[in-house]
Amino acid sequence: MKAALLSGELRKFGLLLHEAGRSRSGFLQKSPMGKIDEMYEAALRNGAVGGKITGAGGGGFLLLFCQQGYQQNVRESLVALGRPRDGFRI
Repeated sequence: MKAALLSGELRKFGLLLHEAGRSRSGFLQKSPMGKIDEMYEAALRNGAVGGKITGAGGGGFLLLFCQQGYQQNVRESLVALGRPRDGFRI
């Protein structure tokens, strides 16, 4: 991931993030926070390239990577699933 970032290959970085997120946490198979798998799939359908869960214990974050032109679509898809509009950082 570092090499992809340093060389400006952002799409490759997003794909590697997706790969790492799926292999380490398995969040698409067993969601620790209920709707996280649904949110992740919606983000991918709306332009996110990859993501993973960060944090531990009773809370955490869904970290997503998407190109700037898709950020609004991803944000709106998550809001439609009940994610508060102010729950985003870009």
